[in-house]
Amino acid sequence: LGGAAAHVSWVSGDQLNVQFPAAPDQRVRVLVEDPGAGRNAVTEVRAGTPEDPHVMRLWSRIHPDVVSSVLVHELSHVAQTVTATAGGAPQGVIRPSLTGRPVEGDDLCVVPRLDEHAHLSRKWHAATDAAERARLADAIDAIAADLDRRGQTPPPPPWGTGERDAAPEPRSRIDRLLNGGMELRDTLSGRRPTLPESAASAAIERATAAMGGRTRVSSTGVIDVLLPGRPPIRIEVRPPQPAAPNRDPELSRIPEQGGLVFQVDGRLTIGATERAAAAMTARAIALAQGLASADQATLAELSELSEAVRQVRTATVAQRPGRLGVLFDLVSTADRETLGLLPEPVAAELATLAANERPRDWAAILHRLRTLANTTGWDPPECLCPEDGPCTCGGRQRPAGDPADALPA
Repeated sequence: LGGAAAHVSWVSGDQLNVQFPAAPDQRVRVLVEDPGAGRNAVTEVRAGTPEDPHVMRLWSRIHPDVVSSVLVHELSHVAQTVTATAGGAPQGVIRPSLTGRPVEGDDLCVVPRLDEHAHLSRKWHAATDAAERARLADAIDAIAADLDRRGQTPPPPPWGTGERDAAPEPRSRIDRLLNGGMELRDTLSGRRPTLPESAASAAIERATAAMGGRTRVSSTGVIDVLLPGRPPIRIEVRPPQPAAPNRDPELSRIPEQGGLVFQVDGRLTIGATERAAAAMTARAIALAQGLASADQATLAELSELSEAVRQVRTATVAQRPGRLGVLFDLVSTADRETLGLLPEPVAAELATLAANERPRDWAAILHRLRTLANTTGWDPPECLCPEDGPCTCGGRQRPAGDPADALPA
């Protein structure tokens, strides 16, 4: 929904609870009332709490086959607003759905329309009745036509090049899991993304969601970043190559010259790869939105910091000291303005971290040294104390008060 992973459930007769991974739960009250002339639905934005839920009004004469599609559209608007607010860029009042007028130059209905298209495509595949498939196909065609009017390229229909009202061909379990994203032929061709590639792709998706967009995987390693009212940004994640470290992309190529390339640097850790991918994505989105260079750099730094915080929170016991050290370094060099954009609880935790020494896990360091010694058989050279002089290596007991024991001030 709106580029964010969400879980929707009914909590009462007329209220929905929408759960987001990085924002408070949202309550939405659904009423079957007149939304206004020419509309199927409209959502009034409120606090989103149980005491003051958002109010969604649905037209009573919506066909049952597309009621869920209208719900998806409206909840996608809610998701965009919540995600943008959590990222520090509130979008204001949700525009009424199913209208053709953009708001302040940003067409906020593009992402909800794409969500609708994906939802109805799943329903078309699951339908067994020919009449139901025909109604769903009409709705999918209408959404595709609306996307085209908005200057967007509609996704391919679920029936591909075949008859739209014909029974869908049986889909394999893998194909169903892919759900219209990565093509099945890419999976079967032997081209499997490496762990660094997969990590970079996941970081791109997280950074996009945090900035109010959504992603669409069109083939192995190729991700389309979809933003409301903007042309898609294509990012290709390429596998590690010998002597081919990742460099800053030519962001001026967005999107007219074919998008961006994120070249995985095989010399970097997975964590560093994730942070670099997130920062690059934030810069790309900021440029596509027409922000100044300074703002692009700020959002890239903010995205890198956010990814580092996530890495610490998801770390194992063994990983945590190292990741805390990396986060300490990033916070120590971060711009004060960037730190001020973080949510207050996170900013307070980072301030506490920066006020102390760089975290080190001495027990782990000594354990690694012991493991190295046990594996290689290497031990420090023995200390040989001279017979007629002071011993400086501690290998010989000296009488108390020996001047050699005195340490310089």
